[in-house]
Amino acid sequence: MILDQEETAMVEGKFGPGVQKSMEMLVKFGTAFGAGKMVRIASAHVIPTIPIELLEQMTEGIRHPAVFTSLHPHMSAFSPESWAEMGIAADYASRNLDLLNRRKKIFQEKGFFQTYTCFPAMVGNLPRKGDFISWIGSGGQVIANSVLGARCNRDGAVISLAAAITGRAPFRGLFLDEERYAKVQVRLHDIDVDRLSQIELGAIGYFLGEQAQDRNVVIEGFSRDFNLDRLKYLMVPLSVTGAVGVCHIVGVTPEADTLEQALGGKAPEQHVDIKPDTLRHALARYQTVDLSAALATAIPVGRPCGEPASGPAPCATADDARTAVGATAADVRGAGMALFGCPHLSINEVRHLAGLLAQRHVSPGKRLWVGFAHQQYRLAEEMGYVQSIEQAGGTFASACMSAIPDAPIPESVDLILTQSFKAAHYISRLTKGRVRVRIADMDACVDAITEPN
Repeated sequence: MILDQEETAMVEGKFGPGVQKSMEMLVKFGTAFGAGKMVRIASAHVIPTIPIELLEQMTEGIRHPAVFTSLHPHMSAFSPESWAEMGIAADYASRNLDLLNRRKKIFQEKGFFQTYTCFPAMVGNLPRKGDFISWIGSGGQVIANSVLGARCNRDGAVISLAAAITGRAPFRGLFLDEERYAKVQVRLHDIDVDRLSQIELGAIGYFLGEQAQDRNVVIEGFSRDFNLDRLKYLMVPLSVTGAVGVCHIVGVTPEADTLEQALGGKAPEQHVDIKPDTLRHALARYQTVDLSAALATAIPVGRPCGEPASGPAPCATADDARTAVGATAADVRGAGMALFGCPHLSINEVRHLAGLLAQRHVSPGKRLWVGFAHQQYRLAEEMGYVQSIEQAGGTFASACMSAIPDAPIPESVDLILTQSFKAAHYISRLTKGRVRVRIADMDACVDAITEPN
C-alpha cells in the first residue's frame, strides 16, 4: 500500500501510540482487501461499546478524533437514563453501567460527540455528495450512500474507530465509482407507490435484501415527493436480509438521474418484480392477519403517518385501511409492548405519536419504548410532544431499538408490536423465540397497548 508522508509518520508512531495502532490496523485491513492507498474521510460514526481496553489503547495520546465523529446508540436497547422506566432488569443494568460510564468518560475527554443515534445526519454529521466517510451501522450506511450520495463502506466497529482517529480509510469497495453501480433492477407492478405505508416500504426492503444479497439495487417508479421518513423504511431492511450498500431510486437519489446512470451503462444481472402478491407474502412474515382479501386488487394502502391526506380514501373504512397496512388492534391486543425508533424516529414521527396518544394512556402492564436522539428530545420537549408521550406512559431511549446484541426485553413481555422490520428481525432471533414480534403501523400499535383516559 502506498502511504503519503503523514500516513507514514502515523505508522512510525510520530503522532502517538493510539494513532499508530489505528493506522497499523487500517493498513492491514486495506491490504487484505486490495486497497492501494488511503483517502481522507470527511466524518466518522462509531459504536460506543468498543471493549474498554481496546478503546483506551486506540485513543492513547490523542486530543480528539481527526474528523467530526459522532456516536451510535447505546446497544441492547439499554438507555442509561431510562432503563428502569423501560423495565430492564436491575442486575442487567448493574453489569453494564460501570463500563458504559468509563467509556463515556473517554469519549468526553477525547472529543467524540456523544450523539447516541443511528442516523447521525439528523444531529449534525452531514456529509456531502462524494465525501468519503466511515460510519458504523448498516442502516445509516445504506442511507448515507443512497440518499446523501456520500461514500461509505460497510465498516465494522474497530475499523470505523481507527478511521475516526486517523482521518483515513482504505480506498476500496463503495469508495470506487465502479462499485456503486446497481446490478439488480427492481420494477413495481400494480402498486400505487405514493400510497405505500411505512411497513409496506419495509416489507419491500426486507424482500429485496434477500434477492439482492450484497449487490446494489436500482428501483423505478418512485417520485421525488418521497421524503426521508419514508425512504429510511425502504432502505434500512436492505441491510438486514442482505448486505446492500447502495439503493438507487431513479429520479430521486443523487446518483440515479436516469436508469442508465444507476446501472453504469450496463445491463442488470437480475430483474426483480414487486407485485401485490410479493408484498402480501413479505408482510405476512411478521403479521397476525391474513391480508389476502385486502390485497386481492391493486394494493389498498393507508397514508404515511404525519402526511396530509389527498385524493380518495384507498379503503372503504378506517378499519379496512388499518387491516391493509398491518395487524389490527383486535388481533394484537395481547401485546405487552409497542416499540418504535429502529431507525430512530424523526421529529415529525414523534409529533404524530404524540397526537395518537392524546387522551390515551398505556394500559397497565404494557410498555411503550421510543428510540429517539436526545438532541431532538429537547426540540420535542419545546413542542410539547415529550410531555404528551411521557404522561401517557411512553419512555424515550437514546438506544439501539433492535436490541442488538443481547435483547434484555422485560420477562413480562412475550409479544412486541413495531413498525420496523429490522427490529422485528433481530428481536425475534436474539430472544430465541421467547418474544414474538409483529409488524403493524404506528396507529395500530398504539391502539393495541393503550386505552382512553
